[in-house]
Amino acid sequence: PSKLPSDEFLHFLMQAGHVRAFSGMAYNRIEDLLNSKWEERSLFVVVDRLTAKTAEKDRLRDAVALAISNGQGLAELRNSEGKIIKGLHEGFRSHVDGTAFAPPTQSAFSFNSSVGACPECKGFGRVIEIDPRLVIPDESITLAEGAIKAFSGKVYGHCQRELEFACREKEVCLHTPWKSLRAQDREFIWQGDPEYAEGNGKWYGIRTFFKWLERKTYKMHVRVYLSRYRGYFECPSCKGTRLKNESLHWKWKTFTLPDLYNLPIDDLIHEISRFRLSGNQKIDLPVENIKSRLGYLQDVGLGYLSLDRSARSLSGGETQRVNLTACLGSSLTDTLFALDEPTIGLHGQDIGKLIGILKALAKAGNCVCVVEHDEQVIRAADRVIEIGPLPGTNGGEISFQGTVGQLIKSKKSITGKWLHRNASQNLTNETLKKPSGRSKSFLHLNRLSRHNISKLTGRIPLNEFVCIAGVSGSGKSTLLEDLIFKNMTQGGRMDGLESDVNFAETVMIDQSSVVRTPRSNPALYSDAWGPIKEAFGRTDEAKRNGFTASDFSFNSGTGRCDACSGLGYEVVEMQFLADLQVPCSHCEGKRFKSDILEIRLDGLSVFEILGLTVEDAAKIFQQLPKTKRKLDALEKVGLGYLTLGQPLNTLSGGESQRLKLVKYLTTLRKGSAPSLLLIDEPTTGLHMEDVQRLLSCLRDVVNAGHSLFVIEHNQQVLQSADWILELGPGAGKNG
Repeated sequence: PSKLPSDEFLHFLMQAGHVRAFSGMAYNRIEDLLNSKWEERSLFVVVDRLTAKTAEKDRLRDAVALAISNGQGLAELRNSEGKIIKGLHEGFRSHVDGTAFAPPTQSAFSFNSSVGACPECKGFGRVIEIDPRLVIPDESITLAEGAIKAFSGKVYGHCQRELEFACREKEVCLHTPWKSLRAQDREFIWQGDPEYAEGNGKWYGIRTFFKWLERKTYKMHVRVYLSRYRGYFECPSCKGTRLKNESLHWKWKTFTLPDLYNLPIDDLIHEISRFRLSGNQKIDLPVENIKSRLGYLQDVGLGYLSLDRSARSLSGGETQRVNLTACLGSSLTDTLFALDEPTIGLHGQDIGKLIGILKALAKAGNCVCVVEHDEQVIRAADRVIEIGPLPGTNGGEISFQGTVGQLIKSKKSITGKWLHRNASQNLTNETLKKPSGRSKSFLHLNRLSRHNISKLTGRIPLNEFVCIAGVSGSGKSTLLEDLIFKNMTQGGRMDGLESDVNFAETVMIDQSSVVRTPRSNPALYSDAWGPIKEAFGRTDEAKRNGFTASDFSFNSGTGRCDACSGLGYEVVEMQFLADLQVPCSHCEGKRFKSDILEIRLDGLSVFEILGLTVEDAAKIFQQLPKTKRKLDALEKVGLGYLTLGQPLNTLSGGESQRLKLVKYLTTLRKGSAPSLLLIDEPTTGLHMEDVQRLLSCLRDVVNAGHSLFVIEHNQQVLQSADWILELGPGAGKNG
């Protein structure tokens, strides 16, 4: 023991009955070591001396057990000359150096448990550090021009002056672009002067500056400032595996657990299928369960995913299909399954597999209810219920219920009419009308690589309606978002990407939520509310009462209800449950003060106008050109059923995406600088009738001289495209 004096330790051994010890490559009596003032830090205690004979077998066994017990799992067999015959160990220990390993437990292989999680990243696989790309966003400018963004502004502007002074002393050029500075000069600026000590006037370096700030994170403004320059990086300790190093010592067929997680599900199934069952039910049952659950994921078209894929990076359709496989794995019966558009993001060839799984669920004694617009799913249904006949206030009724055959023959059903004439093959001439002449401008791709896209070369025509197609996981989103959008919007062009057209802007319209606050609504977001407020302010009654346009705003001004600040409801905080929203007791949910509600425009109060659907409002406000144009655009993309005051945080992903599209449909005008619009599956949540209207809007964008790239599986959209780029042939590494 490190804290016990040598003489006390030797006395302890003698009291325990030990006589000899091995030290200095020789056997010694412990009493002699005590007399010789032995001071070494390690000592081998002799437990027994015997000759290896059959008669001594029990004595040998007892001696080995005692040595291992007193040696905390380690012991040695030596001959009379002191040479090692064999090292002995108990439990999980290395045969080489005797290193002890903890026995394997379930929690040791879980990054959600402190037992198995990497201590540095806490099982996340990533750490938050200062990102040099955010500190120096533009490497083409010089230090004198403010290349170090963190030192711009008044608060830390003195750091810029101190940097310039240090650079002059070290003869670092202040007028050379950052990317052209010598490596040692950049190192000096980042790491500081090697002789730096606090208060000695030497240059401290950018990293020391941020470390100094991190000691002041109790201040709110410092935390906000640091967040601007922080990014996520792979954990240097676990290399992104999320587990402790001890957990990575265990392997199956040369694979660690993170290695198996990293394999695409198709490859993982192939590896596990090669495992021969042992006949031991305790071992074979988990293997069969793993194969079964992975098979479900493969059947719903997710074989290209890996098990370590972050859940937040999955699309809505992928998430829904993952949840569906969890239900399949539990073998439920007499259960109602409600699915909302499970075909989102699925290619036509994968939908057949999904239909097979839905039918298997129904065959097992369950009721499967699916909200869906896809033609294949509708035709495969045992019974169809159509809600209508129109969206919004004109819907909400059962317009048809029956078999698919009855649906097709129905003269009242809109869905039946589309199935009867096969929507994917009978598009109107208006939708297919394309601009004359072939595009002479292209976006050139030269050996682009990212994720499963490797050395992609080609060209995409501009000023046209281009569809990017392919099976799920083939690389469509990688091409559109990671390779085209990010590199067209982050300053300089990426090597391998060149456009013949200088775009005024590049816009990515995805399905993320428009806003998180309930204060915004379709009228505000589309800029249709401004003229309505001004019209209220121009009424004679408003002028007599001294009201202006700003008084008819529920986000500011003096006209909104003071109690609920224009929300129309009050939030009741529940200690252990979700907060409740109850109508405001002062304005009764009408958002405005009573005297403001008395002002009428075309016979309607401001609250009643917010309750109008887009379709109805477009008919009423024809005298307001800007509002009429914005509302017509909303109606054109199939959002005519929304009310003007509906909170935007209640919209679905497809509705949010089309609302974003409206904002650009009404601003992109013929003759303006050309723009590039990138859209990811705009038909999500749209009926075949609405898809036809959306295509007309997209065609208007192209006819106005802009370029349009759309990821889509819908056959109506694909047939209307000017150009189709298909990625594949398979998913994941096969794409």
